[in-house]
Amino acid sequence: MIPILTVEEIEIAVPLARALAAGGLNVIEITLRTAASFEAIRRIAGEVEGIVTGAGTIRTAKQMDGAVAASAQFLVSPGCTRPARVMYSGAVTTRVIRSCAGAQGASRPAATVR
Repeated sequence: MIPILTVEEIEIAVPLARALAAGGLNVIEITLRTAASFEAIRRIAGEVEGIVTGAGTIRTAKQMDGAVAASAQFLVSPGCTRPARVMYSGAVTTRVIRSCAGAQGASRPAATVR
């Protein structure tokens, strides 16, 4: 299970990530729905040891560039968008998970690219 977090207040990002890691959840996805998203990724990646931080949902090249610059270790992108290799302007070193929405709205990995 991967917790998916929407961080609206940057002050809660690191304590929340630490609490999740202490509870055994060491992989999290930060949604790109708020102005605090990239900073939350940056702080968690830099301050919380032993946690893998990702970003989603990546729909544009600007979001991809921002997430990679913020140190996201994986990116989630819908299977219906342009391939990540086309969107990203730099060398792709971050794992990109392309997914499709299921009938219940859940996401399941459809393919992984580097």
